[in-house]
Amino acid sequence: MKRLHHKLGLLACLALALAGCQGPDQVEEGQAQENSGQASQAEEQDVPALSINHYPAAIEDGHYKMSESRGLMARPSSEANLRNFEEGLYRIAEGQFSTEEYYFQEGQLITREMANQWLGAKTKDNPEGLNPEGSASDKREDYQPKYLNSILEYNFMKKDDEDNYQLEGVTIGLALNSEDTFSNGESQEKISIDKDQALEHGKQIAEEVVARIRKDKKYAKLPIQVALFYNGPTDSLAGGSYASEVVSVAGTAFSDWENYDTQHLVFGVDDAAAEEDNVAFARFTSEVEDFFPRLSGISGVGTYEEGRLSQIDIEINTQFDSYSELVALVQHTMNTANTIFRNNRGSISIRVEGPSGIRAIMERQAGENNFTYEMIS
Repeated sequence: MKRLHHKLGLLACLALALAGCQGPDQVEEGQAQENSGQASQAEEQDVPALSINHYPAAIEDGHYKMSESRGLMARPSSEANLRNFEEGLYRIAEGQFSTEEYYFQEGQLITREMANQWLGAKTKDNPEGLNPEGSASDKREDYQPKYLNSILEYNFMKKDDEDNYQLEGVTIGLALNSEDTFSNGESQEKISIDKDQALEHGKQIAEEVVARIRKDKKYAKLPIQVALFYNGPTDSLAGGSYASEVVSVAGTAFSDWENYDTQHLVFGVDDAAAEEDNVAFARFTSEVEDFFPRLSGISGVGTYEEGRLSQIDIEINTQFDSYSELVALVQHTMNTANTIFRNNRGSISIRVEGPSGIRAIMERQAGENNFTYEMIS
């Protein structure tokens, strides 16, 4: 689990361009201390975004605020679910809060104590629980599955006339379970949760979460966007996806729910993936592995929006950390991907992971002909 959190943290660093946010493999101790001093001297400066498609981070007093509630779960989930949950919420938020107008801050409204209470079962001892009372039962006939698995909050800020950050909007992701496990010490049973059933409960939970936030009068007219994520099975390499979103502009009134038709499918494994995409990925894998026989494996996930491929995510695992080999692999990988995957088949993200962690990230946007890349030494 520590390895997973480091990986997700590193991706967040790259996505948000946070000042001083560096993994243990990136800088030596002396350099880290030097950077810390520079951050202190530049604490009043804005941290630029990577591009117009990313938010600049809100840095106060030289620090990036972390969310207390981030990472809490009612039951274990998969790396793929966690990745899709975080990255997907970031993209959904862009549709409500412009990257050109707002600064990004991790959620500060939902504390760790609140999240722990909300993710629990609603009982006499925990009246704030958002999962059914039956989810705490040790009797199978009384057991009800846990619908809510995790909560993710993003805050969006603007600066006032005195250059101070002010909270102007919130996006909240609610991850809903597709399965749960009943266990009483004597027996275990996996319970499947129908998607429509999960979303029905999720919408009720969304209304309650917004109502609780608005109990504080200073948030009475704060725009709050809520998105429902349906987890994939814990053994799925593809992970789950967002199913719907809604916005509450003020009070407890909601706009109409907007639904998504999104699927994450593993190439060569999930039958629903388009055959031409499976063939293209198999060809890509063969050509890269022929060039580098010391690879540990290549996996690929396609994101389909309303049946159309919109994103390809590829992970290459290597047995080596040599810089020269890594450079050659990155060059060959980008050339091969450009040859095989047409630029009208969505955007492509390729990650290379070696024994010491993520070593390179390559990206090509839909409609473009060239990759951009980041080498991590």
